[in-house]
Amino acid sequence: MIMRKKKGLTLVEILISIMLLTIAWLAAVEVAIIGVTMGSISRHKIQATYVIQRAIEDLHRRPFTQITNATAVVSVDTKNTPDNTTDDFIGTQTITVTDTSPYYKKVVVEVSWSERLQLITRAMTERAGTYICNDPQAN
Repeated sequence: MIMRKKKGLTLVEILISIMLLTIAWLAAVEVAIIGVTMGSISRHKIQATYVIQRAIEDLHRRPFTQITNATAVVSVDTKNTPDNTTDDFIGTQTITVTDTSPYYKKVVVEVSWSERLQLITRAMTERAGTYICNDPQAN
């Protein structure tokens, strides 16, 4: 019996190859989407930290008696783009003041915002605290 050499690929082999290439391509797209999402989260965390830093610096400049609890909506637009684009940061800043003694106050500044992660939305929070001393010579 004479064996013929096989030329070309069968339909099954072609379909399996296409399926494997599709799976590899989808995995690469998923990695890219995760990278973009994580970049956005990191950027917003940095922006939240910047807002907290500014608030703490402002509190240190205030007279001691004017350091009180407060809540405000805060936003950062670093690229001067139209409102509500992906680079915009919009959140809520909460300042909590605890009078621990007549000489100093414990201050916690918290910024919270919603982060869209593909199909879900997750609440995010950054916070920092400091103590502010009552310097009678400064008032």
